[in-house]
Amino acid sequence: IGLTLVPGSKQVRANPTWESSRLHKWNEANLDQEVTDAYFLTEINGTSGTARSMFSALEKDSRLEFVRPLSEKELYERVLAILKAAETDGVEASGLRLGRLFDLNRNTHELYLKDEELGPSAAQTLAFALKSNTTISSLCLDKNAVGPEGGLALAEALECNSYLRELHLYGTKLGAIGGQALLGALRPGRNTTLEVLNVGNCQLGPEGGWAVAAALASGACPLQALRIQSN
Repeated sequence: IGLTLVPGSKQVRANPTWESSRLHKWNEANLDQEVTDAYFLTEINGTSGTARSMFSALEKDSRLEFVRPLSEKELYERVLAILKAAETDGVEASGLRLGRLFDLNRNTHELYLKDEELGPSAAQTLAFALKSNTTISSLCLDKNAVGPEGGLALAEALECNSYLRELHLYGTKLGAIGGQALLGALRPGRNTTLEVLNVGNCQLGPEGGWAVAAALASGACPLQALRIQSN
């Protein structure tokens, strides 16, 4: 397939070949549809591995603003791949990519990532994406090594996010610092929409207990269910 990528722009121009001109005729104005159509053509017609690699690279390029719609399984695999590469690729770049993925797959409202061997960088990446998220309402990171750094990042995200309703962090080693930050984000004037928080077995310690008391003291805490067992 003869397509020319112009880095840093939204243009994919068709070269004067039969195959690319057919794509161009299908939808000259709509970049997302043009590239998606081309992707499926490569799958259907068995186009060369080079062409498939090119489209794969286009989908993953953080400078571009499109990702083809994914099935639930594909989305889960893509999210996991982004999170596991976050330490190498950088939290901000990975977070932008993840946020775009959520925006373009708006029928997915729950992320279940229990026990996936994710670390602080993955949690920070999710937090970056959640700051502007309007699709994910339930996130489960149970039994991942989120740690205090991840807890701090998620707390910051909660103060910006008004869509997340459930956050499950059982056994994520938040420690006192991460736990205090998360619970502090639920004080009056901060997050007003989180309804379920599970921070059981997170090594919160006595400081975590004080943070729970402070969050609940005003009576304005949005939580309907708070799980703090085994701390």
